[in-house]
Amino acid sequence: MLPPTIPGNDFEPGYFSIFTAGNFGSDIAFWVDDDISVAGANANGMLGDAYLRFVNLSRFFKLPTDSLTLKVGQFELDLPFTQARAYDLSPYDIYSQANIGANLVSPGVDNHFTLAGPGRGIELSGGHHYGGYRYALAVVDQNTSNTTAANPNVPTATGFPFVSDSNFKDLYGRFAYRFNLERDPASRHDVQAAGASGPRDHTYLTLGTYYFYGRSVQRVQGSSEFLTAREPFYRVGGDFDFNYRKFNMYGLFMYGHDHDLLLNGGGTGFVDGTAVNFNGGFIQADYLALPWLMTIMRWDRVQSTTDFLNPTGGNYFSPVGSTRNRFTPGAQFLIHANIKASFEYAVRPRQALSYNANGQAVNPFRTDTATGALEFVY
Repeated sequence: MLPPTIPGNDFEPGYFSIFTAGNFGSDIAFWVDDDISVAGANANGMLGDAYLRFVNLSRFFKLPTDSLTLKVGQFELDLPFTQARAYDLSPYDIYSQANIGANLVSPGVDNHFTLAGPGRGIELSGGHHYGGYRYALAVVDQNTSNTTAANPNVPTATGFPFVSDSNFKDLYGRFAYRFNLERDPASRHDVQAAGASGPRDHTYLTLGTYYFYGRSVQRVQGSSEFLTAREPFYRVGGDFDFNYRKFNMYGLFMYGHDHDLLLNGGGTGFVDGTAVNFNGGFIQADYLALPWLMTIMRWDRVQSTTDFLNPTGGNYFSPVGSTRNRFTPGAQFLIHANIKASFEYAVRPRQALSYNANGQAVNPFRTDTATGALEFVY
């Protein structure tokens, strides 16, 4: 579920982050990034990734090189395309999609998990980026962000922060295979250097799939006691990534499914309700027109009937229809080696403040946004 897009300001500060990374010896690496200030407020800052990475454990088990690596800490899941370190100004809509049941009935589906959030746990991974297989298996704490206050059937005075269930861990898996299409066999394992026309990468095609399984936990007031509903959910999808010299096209599809539990008539247990689903994804094309200029075009799509039936984000702005499409052209160029300017124009889906008795939007409107940014590192 995405919030309405009604910009309140024309100008706003970005974020100030500190990154630190390095090695403890040859095969133990670390990474820590912390957003000290976001949108001009220190209170909005938060810890990003913070982990230890034990590289090439495969040698201890006499496995092929780079076939086993261990990561421990807080980290972005091994998504097909990173959002935490993406160069786009706008996030991928499908990564930010939560799943909230329509006209929530206790306990109903009230799952605020999104793939954009970091995980805390461990991850095993292996493979090569230049070609061949790559896999990742992660076990992480639950992060469904349910709260008692969101459920009208549970008094807020109880104060239970039911964000996770410590006796269960969420599971994530990914597998991908990259076909290195370089004609020259000697160059397939080499890093492609910049030439007269600018930097380039291998010509390749990557196909992959991913799966996330978890349980959202809610407490509700039964007829005589508080009851715990543990609703299984999963996210599954496929992705592709094609690169030819200075042109890169990539995208993914995701299907989300949440099992729905409802209180029985006596308030003593749960019965199965109608599952809540959504789907969508994105396709993006990048072209390095000049060594210092890249053009971008992206199409985001999310189909969620419950988003249409619920007031989106609790602010009474509802999407017009159950399918949202966003088209975002953009450009990025280097002013200096460490200074980048970016521009995006998002053609956003229509919204409405109200609907008539026939379910038709009253005075629907579209709030397109033009965003420019200046980013620098030092």
